[in-house]
Amino acid sequence: MLGIYMGVSVGDEFMCTLRSDNIVQCLEENTRNQRTVPDGLGSGKSISARTAHTCAIKADDIVQCWGNHSSGQLIVSVEFQ
Repeated sequence: MLGIYMGVSVGDEFMCTLRSDNIVQCLEENTRNQRTVPDGLGSGKSISARTAHTCAIKADDIVQCWGNHSSGQLIVSVEFQ
């Protein structure tokens, strides 16, 4: 994971980074798929990790979230898209 990073966000026992080439990478614990970056995410502009989920603002300004969904935390309001 050496390189230049534009952002980093830490959840419980995992972290996600936004590389200088706008690629999102997540590391460490993955019990709730919180570090499994979705296929097709493409370039990211911003990331935010929480307890067991992560959200990214994609290059097209659409918000995409992944990880734990036990309390509806992956639902993105239309207002944000």
